[in-house]
Parts: sequence; C-alpha cells; structure tokens
Amino acid sequence: MKVQDILKSGKRGNVVAYKGRYGQVERQHVPPRKRQSAAQVRAANDFGRASARWNRLTDEQRDAWRERGKKTRTHPRGGSCGSMTGQNLETAINRQQDFIGLDAFLYPPDRPALGPCPAVRLRIIQDGGAIAIKLTLPKAFDGHILLFGSAALSAGRQYCDKFRYLTALQADAAPEADITQSYLARFVKPRPGSRIFIRAVRQENGWRGIPTRTSAIVPAT
Repeated sequence: MKVQDILKSGKRGNVVAYKGRYGQVERQHVPPRKRQSAAQVRAANDFGRASARWNRLTDEQRDAWRERGKKTRTHPRGGSCGSMTGQNLETAINRQQDFIGLDAFLYPPDRPALGPCPAVRLRIIQDGGAIAIKLTLPKAFDGHILLFGSAALSAGRQYCDKFRYLTALQADAAPEADITQSYLARFVKPRPGSRIFIRAVRQENGWRGIPTRTSAIVPAT
C-alpha cells in the first residue's frame, strides 16, 4: 500500500519498502516459490565472477579502484547516496562489461560524458501475417546501445517499467536495426492493436547513461 513516510528502500523484517510510480510503497515480503529463470541464474553467476575477480587484482590495481570509488557517487536510494568502495565500483563496471561479452578492466576506466540515450524510433510492420520490428538509430554514437523490450500491452498504456534484455547494438550498426528475432526470442508474437515498449541505454567503458523509452502500436495485417 502507499504510505506517507520518509523515503525508505529495502527489506526490514517482513516488510519491503520501495519507491513506486506514485510515491513510497510498502508491502509484505513473500518468499519466491518458483525456480530462478535462466536470466536470474546468469546474473548471479556474473556477480560471483565479478566479485571473485577483485581478489585476483594486484594491490596497485585495487588502490586505483578505491581512489576512483571515493569520487564516484552511488545511485540515490531512499533519498540518499554516498561514495562507492573500490570493490563495489570494480564489480559494477565489470559486471556490465560481462553483460555484453566485453573484456574486464583491470584499472578503472575514464567516465565518458553519458547523458540520456539519443532518441530512437520504433517502427512495426505487418505483412501477410509476418511481423517486422525495426528501430531507427542516431547517426553516430560511441560504445553500445543496449535494448530492452516489454511484452505486448494494451494500446492505451503510456508507461511501462517491466523490461527484458533483447540485444546490444554497436556503434557501426545500420541506421535502422531489425530487432525482430531478438524480440521474438524473449516474447510471443504481439497481437495487432497492442503496444510494445523499447528502452534504450548507452554503455561505454562499463558506464551506463540515462535510458530513454519509445513505443509503437502493432498495426493490423
């Protein structure tokens, strides 16, 4: 239920607090009963590998991460944030490198000037029952653009916060990328008249920028 209280985040006893769309929310903690999905298992394994890598660094490398961590702020949570530890920063950066199959950094990389992801435009085509999902990209960008998609929703929806990873596009990608197979590998074929959302976020040197969203309605055949 929605509550009027100071901003809180996380689990305390049997109560879980988090920031919802309309403000502070608290709910009863319910232990998960279903088995972890393949994506959840992969995320846990990536986190374990990134954490273990910290112990294989030299003292010089760990000191470099610690110094950079002092100058790096955590993502605001519960209305507050602070500096990062060297291990937290190294794990965060290299987990995101692992996520798209790139080499890990031994020393902290320079932080690029990443603002909101350049605007992308979603286009959906129906032709004889076949569907094509295409995304118009900015003319030039550095690093990668990571794409996350939603399941088919009602046409009247204007907001979506549940996404699954689709694919990563490189800087030399074509001006219009066909993401049909990436989408259908995660979701069933969307029905005509439904709306799908795509979230795009830039990643460069293990750092991620501010995501942007776009959506389109699936046309009739």
